[in-house]
Amino acid sequence: MTIELMLSVLAQCAARVDKWGLEVEARLRTCNCLIAEEAVYHKNCHRDFRSVTSVSRDRPGRPADSIKAENFELLCQ
Repeated sequence: MTIELMLSVLAQCAARVDKWGLEVEARLRTCNCLIAEEAVYHKNCHRDFRSVTSVSRDRPGRPADSIKAENFELLCQ
């Protein structure tokens, strides 16, 4: 099952022509066994990645919360 998943995601990487596709492909190409690497994905990220029309992400992860960031800076000061 993991081989099929890996091949499927690599095919999707080739279909995407963006930074996110290149990053995922680079990570997949460097691991020999997804099970040994404990590769996991979030359902929403997987769905968004599969959508070729999805908005290209500059940075992976959650979007920044400016209010929390400002409060954290105040706390640090």
